[in-house]
Amino acid sequence: MAQFPKAFPMVVLALIRVAEKSGSLSQICEELRSYIAWLDKLTGEIRQALIYPTLLIVATILFIFIIFTFVMPKFIKILEEIKVPLPWLTQKMIQITQLFTAYWHVAIGGVVATVITLILLPKYYPPFGVWLDKAKLRLPLFGPVITMLCLSRFGQNLATMYRSGLLILESLQLCKTLVGNRALAGTMERIHDGVAGGRKIHEMMKQSGLFPPLVIQMVTTGENTGKLVEALQNMTDYYNEQIPKSIKRIFGILEPTIILTMIILIGTIALSIFLPITSMLNLNK
Repeated sequence: MAQFPKAFPMVVLALIRVAEKSGSLSQICEELRSYIAWLDKLTGEIRQALIYPTLLIVATILFIFIIFTFVMPKFIKILEEIKVPLPWLTQKMIQITQLFTAYWHVAIGGVVATVITLILLPKYYPPFGVWLDKAKLRLPLFGPVITMLCLSRFGQNLATMYRSGLLILESLQLCKTLVGNRALAGTMERIHDGVAGGRKIHEMMKQSGLFPPLVIQMVTTGENTGKLVEALQNMTDYYNEQIPKSIKRIFGILEPTIILTMIILIGTIALSIFLPITSMLNLNK
């Protein structure tokens, strides 16, 4: 299995290794099945929540591109031919159109270059990746959801590995590669080192400043009662329930905002077109 890393992630290899040593292969395979089912369900819920807002955003971008690339330039030619006085709004729309027509390829190139930089630079300069992932956790609206998603992964992976027989230090070491955030992975490394030095998990979590009080309280209770797995699973279940709700709540705000923006944009463009026509009709009278 280790010869096929794309098919079998590190967590699977670690659990199968424990299963072969302890003779509990069937139980750990069942644990893996539950883990993969959880991961698939969580991914599916997030994708489903993102479909409609993504379509709205793409439609808005395409609309702007078509209007300022094909529609407005033709209208500007008509205005130049009839030579009517242009209202302030129409003049501004013409300036925006000319700017967009002249530099749209530069804008697209800049967006592509930015995306490529954000993808490639963290691989070659890790401190930038840590800074970028920390910034993601602080984003308005989306930051708390990203944090919940990472904490859900942390709780589920740690609970799965610890329940399957991995030592807590080995489980923490593996968790840092599975949380999906480099800033949080660095924190996991410090938690691992602290636990190795005799500290408790909840003490190191509190010291990091990245974990919400609810998570720290759950882990504290689990460590004090000897039920860490149950506490982690409760935390995971809580976040798995909250993540889809939070995503729907965010896009419940964004969807009408995007629609309202489109209405204002269409209305502004239509008004900039009709104002010169109205002026021309008044002149003819």
